Amino acid sequence: MARNRNSKAQLMIECSAGLIALLPVILCLFDLIVIVVGVSVNDAACREACRVASTGSPTMYLSRANAVIAKSVLYNLRGAIGNLRLVEKDSHNSQEADEKIDDTVGGNVSGTVTVKTSLEVYPPFLIGAIHKQASGTEKLVFYAQQTMPYSFAVANESEN
Repeated sequence: MARNRNSKAQLMIECSAGLIALLPVILCLFDLIVIVVGVSVNDAACREACRVASTGSPTMYLSRANAVIAKSVLYNLRGAIGNLRLVEKDSHNSQEADEKIDDTVGGNVSGTVTVKTSLEVYPPFLIGAIHKQASGTEKLVFYAQQTMPYSFAVANESEN
């Protein structure tokens, strides 16, 4: 005599097995979301720092870039995303432009400003654990670099 199987019990077993297989995929998706948000924050902060550094006097570009990075750290970084910092900063202009900035000659100064930032991301689930096993640290470090031109008119102080 054949026994009828309980269809609810069979459904529960199938759902449990499916969840066991699906759970790692869901956790990896959460990790990837954290990584994408971190890379996006890093890129936006680098672009904004470079844009702000390229406005105004070329001698003050570093303080403007640091102010933007500090503001981004204050407003954007929480939990698994941390340690946004300015890695490299550089201002390129000609020797003539340096003389115009230093002397009281005045005139137009132009060049480029380059800002490079790094951001540490700590994926909370599987990707962080796998990376920790492979490299010994669970942080992923991402870099962004932007270069923008600037043009600045230096006032002639001798005419005042």
